[in-house]
Parts: sequence; C-alpha cells; structure tokens
Amino acid sequence: MKPFAHHLACAAVAMAATVLAGAGCKSTSTAAPPSTFGVNITVNAKALSSAQLGMASVGSLVVTGAEPRTKTFSVTPQITSGQLTFQYLPTVTSGMLTFAFEALDASGNLLGSGTSAAVTLEAGLAVPATITLTAAPGTAKGVGTNCTADAQCASGFCTDGVCCQEACKDTCVSCALENTKGLCTAYAVGSDPEKECVGFTMADSSGGSGGHGGAAGQGGEAGAGGGRADAGTTVDASTTDAETINAPDGGIVETASKCGGMCSGMRSCAFAKAGTSCGSVFCNTHKDLASPICDGKGSCGLTLTDCTGGYACDATGKPVACRSTCSANTDCLAGYYCNGTNNMCAGTKADGLTCQTDAECTSSHCASGVCCNTACDSPNTCNNQGSAGKCQCPGVTCAAGVACQIFYADTDVDGYGDRNGTLAAGTAKAGCAGSPPTGFVADNTDCDDKDANVHPGQTTYFASVSKGTGTFDYDCDGTIEKGTPEYLGASCTFCPSCQSGCATGATTCSTSGAQSSLVCPLEGTICPILVQPTQTLMSVAPVTEAATGPPIVIKTACCGCNTADHAGFTTTVSCGASANTYVTCGTCSAVGAGSSSTVGSRQQTCR
Repeated sequence: MKPFAHHLACAAVAMAATVLAGAGCKSTSTAAPPSTFGVNITVNAKALSSAQLGMASVGSLVVTGAEPRTKTFSVTPQITSGQLTFQYLPTVTSGMLTFAFEALDASGNLLGSGTSAAVTLEAGLAVPATITLTAAPGTAKGVGTNCTADAQCASGFCTDGVCCQEACKDTCVSCALENTKGLCTAYAVGSDPEKECVGFTMADSSGGSGGHGGAAGQGGEAGAGGGRADAGTTVDASTTDAETINAPDGGIVETASKCGGMCSGMRSCAFAKAGTSCGSVFCNTHKDLASPICDGKGSCGLTLTDCTGGYACDATGKPVACRSTCSANTDCLAGYYCNGTNNMCAGTKADGLTCQTDAECTSSHCASGVCCNTACDSPNTCNNQGSAGKCQCPGVTCAAGVACQIFYADTDVDGYGDRNGTLAAGTAKAGCAGSPPTGFVADNTDCDDKDANVHPGQTTYFASVSKGTGTFDYDCDGTIEKGTPEYLGASCTFCPSCQSGCATGATTCSTSGAQSSLVCPLEGTICPILVQPTQTLMSVAPVTEAATGPPIVIKTACCGCNTADHAGFTTTVSCGASANTYVTCGTCSAVGAGSSSTVGSRQQTCR
C-alpha cells in the first residue's frame, strides 16, 4: 500500500530499522527513539516460543480509531529476539488510535496477537504504544489473509474473501478494500460497488439488497433491510399496509430505481428523498388516489390520498387525478350529486328541500317535489304543509318514528291479505306500522280473499273450486296440482328387477306375492345404465378424423318400488270430476299368475 509505507518511521535501534526497511523506512544508527510526531510502537513477542519466533515472517498491523488502516510487512529476522519496535506516522493530527498486531508465518497462519491500549495523538510529540502478544497455535489464518470459510480464520470471520476482524455484514462495507484489508470499512460516499442502494418496491422488496441499514446519509434516512445473504432486518412496514390496494388493469407501474441512491460512507445507503415519485398514479378506489412514492429508505411504496370537495377519482384522466368538475352523478362521491347548472359536485339535500331527482337527496328519495324520508309511494305525500320531507299516510296521523304502511283486506280472515288490493278500490288502506285497520293485514299474497281455504302453503286437495275467484289453485302458486295421479292407458304389470334393465312390466309375476304397478319408473335401488355415445366427426385442418368418447354410465333409481304408482286413474280426469277409471293394483297369488287389480270410481281433487 503506497501511502502507508511512509507512515512507518524508522526505529531507534538497528534491528527495528532493518525490519522496516522493506516498508519504505530509512535505517538509522541512533539509539534513542524518534521524538517527532507519531506513535512509537513496541511489540513484545516474548510469549511466543523460539520455534514460533523462528516461523514468524510477516507482521500484520491493524489501526482503528481516528484513522482506520491495515498493513503487512516482513518482520524477519528481527522478531526472533522477542521484541519489535517501529514508529507509525498518522495522516490525522488529533484523535485516538488503537493498534492490533499479529505475527504470521509464511502461509498467513496466526502465531501470536495482541492489542495496545488506545493512545491520544499529541502535536509535535511521538507517543508510545505497547502491544504484548499472546501465543496462538498457528492453525488459523490472521486478519487480512485470504480465506474461503469462517473456520479458517482466527477471528472466526471470513468476509469478502479475507479473514476479517468482525462479521462485516452491514450495508456498503467491505473487508477487502485496499489499505484496510481485514478491517471492516465503509465504502466511500457516492460509491456503490455492490449495488446495494439501487432501490426496491414495497410490494415485493425487489431491487437493492439494503443490508441491515445504518445512520442517515445524504438525501435520505437510514438504510432499510433487504435480500442480501448477510442482510438483517426486513423493510419497515408501510403505513398503507392495512389499506386495500386495487391494482389497475396492467398492474401497478413502479420504477423502484428512482428510490435508490449511493453509499453514505457511514455503513448505510443514502437513498432518494422521501416523497420522490417512483411510478404511475392510479385511482385506487372511487374516492382515493394511489401514488407510488419513495419512503426515503430505498423503497417505492404507495401513498393513498383521499379526493376532496366531493369529487371522485378520474381513472381515465391524463394524468390520472381527482376530478374538479362533473358531468354525471358518478363523477361525485357518496353524499354529493352533480349540479348540472354549474357542473360542480354539491352536497346532497336534507329532507324537505326541493328536488328534481333522487340523486339530489341524502335519503335518495325525491317525492312530491321535495327530498323525502322514504320512497313515499302514491297516494302518500311528502310535501304536506308543516311537515315537508315526511311521508304521511292519507287521513292518518302516525306517532313520531312510526312509519306509514299499506295494509290489505283480509275478507276471509285467514291471515293472508288480498294480493290484488288497491287503495283506489278500498281493498288496501294506509295506516301506521303495527296498527293495521280492522279487517286488514300487512300480507298481500292471498289469491282468493273470499275463501279461507285459499292461501299460500295450503297442502290439502279440494274437489270443488274456491268460493271467490272460482279457482283450484288453493296454494296460490300459479299452477294446478292433482291429488290423484293419472297413468294414461296403463294396466297393472309386474316390474322387472334392476338387473334386467328396468324394462316394460310383465302381465304375470315371477315371484309369488309380487306387487304390481301401473308404471315401472326408475326408483329405489341404484341401477346402472350404459349409454354408448354416437360417433361424431371432428374436423381439425388439415386432418379430418372420427372421434368417440368412452361409454357413459348413468346411475339412477330402479323400478316398481314407489307405492304411489300402485293406484291411480288410467284416463285424464278434470279437477272436481269423477271417473270409473280408478285402478288399484294388487299382488299375484302364485308364480305365473296375473295381478289381482280392482277398478272403481273416484273424484279428482286439486290444489
């Protein structure tokens, strides 16, 4: 190291002078130590054995404090005496320095080491420093020696390819810099040789590695964590972590490099200042704007800003921004509407104020020309003198807080109101909620309000039409369901087994006592049916080929198990009519016998 060679001054004795000749010192025959400015260093190596002193060939000096520096130089043959002296000339003129010395063999293995007490520099004086070595086994390498693993180093740390005094895992540091090899040293201000300060995104921490972080540098705060193998903590959580981010089509566009920086010279990165733009702005929601900005710690994250003045975020704008005018209600936020007179978003109106559209009202109801507390369907009104904004029932005064409600006539007193009731016909009346007029109910689902048997949910079948509208639709579901099943043209047969494929029934039984049925539906036990798909042509240019699929197995129910198909009409019978076609299927008395069926008259019921 060229500059350092001039900082090791000549020793007072011939032995020391010879030691430092290779480091650029001039020899001297003076017996007294120099008195010029610097540090007179004495290395006491008497703790080393004669064999170790004989192997010691290299000295490694590590200077820390006001002037960090390292240097290796030859110590043979002078160290064999057990003592070595030389002078260190610093470039700084004040401050404290501490010296560590290691005696190494030709392979860089540590034979002995020691550290001086801290010394304070004094102008015009050479202050003394003594380093007493402690013997080492010589099985591990000394500081600054090339290495590939921690175990090779006496310090226990192999970093950047050399044995280092410490782990040296901070940001913007190296243990292999010229003049300080073996000493963890910060990179110079404005440099970034390992690309640790290039910036990263808050979303995935991509980009620069960041390291542990450190003190604040130029243009930013202390470094944040990152992805480097020797890095420590992760990125600080964003203040928007709890917010829901709705990425636009095409995703969030960020330029993380804009948040990067350079090394600060203080074991940290000096990142771009907080607030620097690092991406494309977009509408996160109808009411807030998302802006990618740098946080001053190297990360590009999102900041959400609420739109103000009632205006919504304009995702189609160039640039994307919160609106300042409107042309439709959707251009305004909730609680505002677009005033077509001046194209400005205005606050919605309270009940009782004049309006033309529902959008103008806070209640979302514009009735009778004023904002109303409810939809206020006619003939209710919301603009009565002295009570504008309150929907009132015609001819009825409800207590405060009690809503107006329409009730429907329940003439047949079955609890279900006339579904065709109207205020104009008198089959519906206005009243106060919870206090229906006599003979009226809140329900309006009765399709015949003059017959108590007619109402939703009716399960009974009837043989005659209802008393009012004359309908068989007793359950008001809009369809007619017959009480007795009809099997047109059917006769009692014995259904085959599931294994036989559930085919048409036979007129005689194969088992004594078997029950016959009017129809053999697929019901009861699982019965597999194999269906072979037909062959179709698939044209895939330029080749046309036939394609078929595998057989389809349909699992459905087997036959002859439902008691409902043991009896029924064999002809169509209208609701309320009677017919002599009601057949009841019986059982067979012996194998090969027919069914003991009966035929009688029965009336068809419906609902």
